[in-house]
Amino acid sequence: MKNAIWGSASILVLASASPALAQSNSSTVTQLGTDSTIAVDQTGANNTSVVTQEAGSTNNDVEVDQSGTNATSTITQSSIAGAGNRSRVNVTQAGDGAISTVTQGGDNGLRALVTQTGASTSVITQLDRNNRAEITQDGDGNASVISQQGRGGRVGNASSGGGSGLVQLGDDNSSTIVQGPGRRKTATVNQIGNVNISSITQLGTGARSRVTIDQLADMNNSGVVQENGDNTIEVTQSSAGNTSTVGQAGESDVADVLQSGGGTNAAAIDQAAGGLSNFADIDQLAANGDATVLQAGDSNIGEITQNADGNTGFIDQGFAGGSVTNTAGITQNGTDNLAAIEQGVTTPLSADNTATVSQTGNSNTSFITQNDSMNSATVAQATDGNFSQISQTGIGNSINVSQ
Repeated sequence: MKNAIWGSASILVLASASPALAQSNSSTVTQLGTDSTIAVDQTGANNTSVVTQEAGSTNNDVEVDQSGTNATSTITQSSIAGAGNRSRVNVTQAGDGAISTVTQGGDNGLRALVTQTGASTSVITQLDRNNRAEITQDGDGNASVISQQGRGGRVGNASSGGGSGLVQLGDDNSSTIVQGPGRRKTATVNQIGNVNISSITQLGTGARSRVTIDQLADMNNSGVVQENGDNTIEVTQSSAGNTSTVGQAGESDVADVLQSGGGTNAAAIDQAAGGLSNFADIDQLAANGDATVLQAGDSNIGEITQNADGNTGFIDQGFAGGSVTNTAGITQNGTDNLAAIEQGVTTPLSADNTATVSQTGNSNTSFITQNDSMNSATVAQATDGNFSQISQTGIGNSINVSQ
């Protein structure tokens, strides 16, 4: 057993253990000061590193490098509020059973970067604003959690050369990101291969936040919630299980879901708690399909495109109240097909809405319901089963059906 307990301006802790002796290393470092550096390097199994930079510190760096199984790293940085802090944490763990916990607080501008190879768990908690976090996990039973409080938090760009956010390469994969109140938050997740689950929540007052999720093959599962308005969500799922659920509450939100490569598919965008000028788009490029868009308020746009296989598209605009100048479009190119659009209720006013359905080939079925006045419905069905039903109430409406 080797122990190191230090406190100084610059610290280097080196520890190694021979697997034959089954020796484990333990390092504990506590530091108070400014412009300081701590470096911990451990090899062998069952290593433990605990680093604490106490309240009153600022512009400090922590580097922890652990090689071997069942390593544990715990880092706490507590900085001086308002000091324009640029403290940074960099953790590298190679081996199964690794656990990394990073907690940073006290000021803004903090950075945390964690890289893990093998079955591993990473938790990053950042308090205050304008902080950056980045996690890369390669292989086996990965799991990661990032929590950022305050505005301007970013998952990605933690290192000086930029970064791609939370990256999980293969095997069981699971990621959770929670970003607290404030505007201009960014979260980027890349999951490449195997089971894949991603959950992102951006909370509270603020706007102009962005979420980007790429899930490339295997089981896939994506859930995103954004509060307030003027936010953007982009989800890409390439083949295999696929499921994407998006919820946005606010105005001028944008949500875009792309599912390609012949997976099981299923996508839902819920902007029903929002207001004006939201945009939702779902593209499913083959297999089983099933897409749903829910929007409340006025001047919204909802679009669904499904190319071949199972299909089923549903858009509901204004079901929770009035619906004015909304636009809904469903395009289905081959096979089973089923499209349904509902716009508005009888009270309050619902008017000037536009619904368009285009179905090319195979079973085809289309339903459009528009309430109140000055609405427009267009259906084009080419070849195979064909069935169209349109219901309009009020005055000044128009219908155009081509079969």
